[in-house]
Amino acid sequence: MMSTLHLVPPDQPSFTSVGHCPAQCTEFLPKKGITVFAGLPHTHMLGTKVKLRHIRNGVELPIPFQDNFYDFNYQTMRKIELQLMPGDHLITECVYDSRGKDSYTRGGIRAQDEMCMMFLHYYPAVEMAQCVSKLPLKNLLLAIGVVLFPVTPDTRHLGLRIRSPARYQNLTLSDYLNAVLPTDLDAAKRLQEANLHHSQVAECFDFGKRNVIADGLEFSSPKISAPFYSIDETCNPYAKDDKLFLETFQRHLNQPLAGSDAAAMADESVSAAASTKFICLDCQLVVLLLILLTLRNVII
Repeated sequence: MMSTLHLVPPDQPSFTSVGHCPAQCTEFLPKKGITVFAGLPHTHMLGTKVKLRHIRNGVELPIPFQDNFYDFNYQTMRKIELQLMPGDHLITECVYDSRGKDSYTRGGIRAQDEMCMMFLHYYPAVEMAQCVSKLPLKNLLLAIGVVLFPVTPDTRHLGLRIRSPARYQNLTLSDYLNAVLPTDLDAAKRLQEANLHHSQVAECFDFGKRNVIADGLEFSSPKISAPFYSIDETCNPYAKDDKLFLETFQRHLNQPLAGSDAAAMADESVSAAASTKFICLDCQLVVLLLILLTLRNVII
């Protein structure tokens, strides 16, 4: 995504922009698809995270690339393993930290502007050279809450001027973005909603634009019936250590408890587990297993 209508609100610890390569463009790939083996994520100075998502027939496949510590000053090619088939949908998500900014950051080629892009290396070679998307102007205007005067050949030299709200009439859209919109504290929320959920327009073409696949083709975000959830295994010590899991299992299984001490310890185990908040589902399953084993020994 690189467009002057790409906006990042000021003073936001986390704002997400998304760019799509929709199924309407990838359907022109070879029947056997293409193999992606590397990629270069790219934002400018506000970027902090970049993620590439892969959707096929409404099912989200494992995340092929994610960098939660993106650094503008350290940009390098990354290994990516991805088989892109005709009809697949790619989503690039870029997260920005604009704290300390007092005005909107717009899309552009300067370092102080912003981008959200992913350059992919693949084989075999295909004709398609670019597959990008952006918010259409109508959705952007809806998010920031203004209506523009129509642009005609006679008024083109005046630029984009606001028709309503009346108090901002004849103000240029650029002046509105610089002087007025930063004072609208809810605009960032509306703009975030538009970025994530409203329709976008695609631009897909081959080298030299000899064959334009899509130019301003409006599409909706894909309906994902089966999203992919990435579980952080750092909260679960048993996830990658079968030996530790078996040792813990055997230790609890072979140490039966007796009498009132058993009941008291079982109560303590249940209480401790109930008061602990685990992030991972695997952690919850391990705790449940330990509780069941404790209760089993009490009953015995």
